[in-house]
Amino acid sequence: MHDSYASYFNFLSIIHALCGAHIIRELTSQEEIGRQWAVKMKTLLLKLKATDEEQNMNNRENIVKHYQQILTDGIQEEPPPERKGKRGREKKSKGLNLIIRMQTNMDAVLLYAFDPEVPFTNNQAERDFRFSKVKMNVSHCFRSTDGATHHARIMSVISTARKHNMNVFDTIKNILKANHSVSLHQAS
Repeated sequence: MHDSYASYFNFLSIIHALCGAHIIRELTSQEEIGRQWAVKMKTLLLKLKATDEEQNMNNRENIVKHYQQILTDGIQEEPPPERKGKRGREKKSKGLNLIIRMQTNMDAVLLYAFDPEVPFTNNQAERDFRFSKVKMNVSHCFRSTDGATHHARIMSVISTARKHNMNVFDTIKNILKANHSVSLHQAS
């Protein structure tokens, strides 16, 4: 699952899914400038998210038709591409680029609706990774590979404890206590 960065599609041996949160964010920006197709698409995607995958599978043909109709209506609503100079490509609007991307990658956009193994968003993975990126931006690096590994393990424990509604401090304390008793047992 990814945010439709073009280079990711070069990985041919995997099934791609596009992050619903990223798409909703882009649709919201189109909605804010008055694009009705974006309102309809956002409503459809959120409705599919709330609906059981089995029910979506039974209604797949209608869902795909509705999805394609919204995009077709969107093309009519978006301004045509403009040429800024004498040469080069015509500049398309952000909305038209989004429509083209959603047409081209329809299966990746809708995968969450039909496959119970695919989540709507990869935001949790991004949140888990964000702290490491902030650390890299502030410190510019880890001093060693071991330091980076330890940091990743600690953040993994913290993230897992939070996901299971466990007290982070108690969890770390119990892990350290368990490791201490194991090392004492091995020493004797």
